[in-house]
Amino acid sequence: MNWFNNLSIGKKLWLSTGSFFLFLSLILSVSLWVSSQLANDVDTLANQYFIANERLLEADTHLYRAVSAERTLLFVKVGSPRYNNLKTYHQQNIETAVTKLKEVDRILSTTDISNKLQPYQGLLMEWQDITKNIISLRESNTRGSRKEAINLSLNGATQSFAVMHDILDANTSVLADTINTVVIDANKHRSNSTSLLVGVFIVVLFLGSLLTLLSINGIAKPITELTRRLQQIASGDGDLTQRLNTGRLDEIGEVALAFNQFAEKQAALIRQTKNAMDAFLEKMSHIGGNMNSLRNSTQNQQKENSLVSNSVEQMSAAINEVACIAVKTTDTTNITGKLAKKGQDIASESLDFINNITDSIDNTSNVILDLDSKSQNITSVCANISEIASQTNLLSLNAAIEAARAGQSGRGFAVVADEVRNLAIKTQELTQQINTSIEDLNQGSSKAVVSMRQSLDDSQILRAKANESGDALSAITNSVDEVISLTSQLATSSEEQAVTSQNVASSASNLNEMADDSYHLAENTLNEVQSLKQVAEQMNQLLTQFKVDPSS
Repeated sequence: MNWFNNLSIGKKLWLSTGSFFLFLSLILSVSLWVSSQLANDVDTLANQYFIANERLLEADTHLYRAVSAERTLLFVKVGSPRYNNLKTYHQQNIETAVTKLKEVDRILSTTDISNKLQPYQGLLMEWQDITKNIISLRESNTRGSRKEAINLSLNGATQSFAVMHDILDANTSVLADTINTVVIDANKHRSNSTSLLVGVFIVVLFLGSLLTLLSINGIAKPITELTRRLQQIASGDGDLTQRLNTGRLDEIGEVALAFNQFAEKQAALIRQTKNAMDAFLEKMSHIGGNMNSLRNSTQNQQKENSLVSNSVEQMSAAINEVACIAVKTTDTTNITGKLAKKGQDIASESLDFINNITDSIDNTSNVILDLDSKSQNITSVCANISEIASQTNLLSLNAAIEAARAGQSGRGFAVVADEVRNLAIKTQELTQQINTSIEDLNQGSSKAVVSMRQSLDDSQILRAKANESGDALSAITNSVDEVISLTSQLATSSEEQAVTSQNVASSASNLNEMADDSYHLAENTLNEVQSLKQVAEQMNQLLTQFKVDPSS
């Protein structure tokens, strides 16, 4: 029955409704035809045969009354009031009988029974002439005429009336037989009509059941399947691999196709988002490792700075000693030269280490900026998900409105539209949660970017200070060489070295403070990275609730 499944729901409903009214019209037509047949039979009985039979019996009664009045007149005095009354009564009964018989002829003239009735008009006229002759002879009021009238009444009139009466009785019998035949035919019509109505009802019931079964398979069953698939997605497993059969050309097929496209897009979107979150977690792990290394390096730098500070203090003490004890200038100068060389080596190592820290901070800053960019991309993807969910919600609302217009037949489709709208709302809520997590991620990454930029600036300052320290130690070395070569200028050089050593001590102290700040900054950045990683793991757990691959 693919042709029925490919019809639109409107055409299916029109077909069902049209078939219903067609079947109803068929039943009504058969009922009207049956009623018409029965009405014709009843009309024939009530308005023709019964009335004709009644009029025939009434005519026969009036003729008998006329005969009785005729014979009574033979023994009543002519001219007396009774005679006149009987004569009038006699004439009236004859006229009434003639009128009744004419009405019978008129009623039966259009029926098939008219050719079965025996003619009686001639006999009636003959009898009328005889009875008029009898009345005329009686009114002659002679003995002979009276005797002749009595003889004519008892013989001629009686025989004529008997023959006419026999014919009327025969016609009455024919009419009675006809009435019985009509009654039998009416009963047959009623029985046949009942059988026909039962047969038509059975056929209509079968066709209606078949059409109802087609409607259930064509409309209700696909909607039930769609509802079941939607319930599987909304049950909590988030199975986006569910697909519907699209081998239909009606609205249900269009809904199934749209559902499959929606599920495919959602699965692809969730898959891409999950892959991005996996890559993001991997990046965050690398950043955490780099920040941990940076923290350890900064801690080592603190130790080296302490050594530098101690060395500078020792150098200052030596220079002061040189200034106080001129006698030991040569030995002290040699010691100072060694210390200055050592300090220069330490400053060079510190400078190299600071350069490494600066490069590491710069790389970390770039990684965090890339993380921020990817977070913005995730936000854009979530916005697209929300927009798709909003459009799905709007489409389900329009479908619910169309279903409400369809009335009772659209109730199942309204339930489906409502389930689609609930799924769109849940999608929007989940997208909002993702947006919230991404916003937290963006805020954390923004803070990390600011902190890393500050660390970069501090490392640049630290590098400049280290250069200054290197320059200062180079100056110390040069001064020591000059002291060795020019002992005469030892005092002056010692004073200069004292001043320089104080500057170096101050720079070393500042460098140590910067190292402390770098350590704390690295510690805070590592904590932020750990928090950001936890948020990303929570988001990844939310995404793993969706099933996007049939094999998973």
